[in-house]
Amino acid sequence: VDTLKEIFEGNQKLFEGLYIHDQWDWSRKFPVIKIDFAGGVLKNRQELDMRILDILHENAEHLGVSYESTDIPGKLGTLIRKAMAKYGQRAVVLVDEYDKPILDNIDNPPIASEMREGLKNLYSVLKQQDANIQFIFMTGVTKFSKVSLFSGLNQLTDITISRDFSTICGYTQE
Repeated sequence: VDTLKEIFEGNQKLFEGLYIHDQWDWSRKFPVIKIDFAGGVLKNRQELDMRILDILHENAEHLGVSYESTDIPGKLGTLIRKAMAKYGQRAVVLVDEYDKPILDNIDNPPIASEMREGLKNLYSVLKQQDANIQFIFMTGVTKFSKVSLFSGLNQLTDITISRDFSTICGYTQE
């Protein structure tokens, strides 16, 4: 996910000597919104909402934009729109471990369900902001169709076992 972030932000120097260097249009720099649930264990909806608010705040600072919205969907929507307006390019959204808050609570179905609703509250904005988003990339363990978080996002493609992307991280049989 960090590699994609660097590519979309146009950090060309990092990719000198690599295949992508001559394949990418480095003149286009995209505002990147990174949402990462990899660190720590969230035990309830309040902790999830606080983490999301912290993540959105960090992204706003990184992008140099501000927002006044008070709820999570409003903050993410405003962040996407303002980033696009400031950078003149549609936003890129990268989500690392999109399902971790649910999986961390899988042994407690009521809490797992709470987490699913909290994540749905966040991810529903991505469909709403489709016109302002260039690219979305998500990592996670659970198949999209199994967690019912993305009912509105009909353009998701699972590349887990796709031959076209099998070496995306640089790993090969050789």
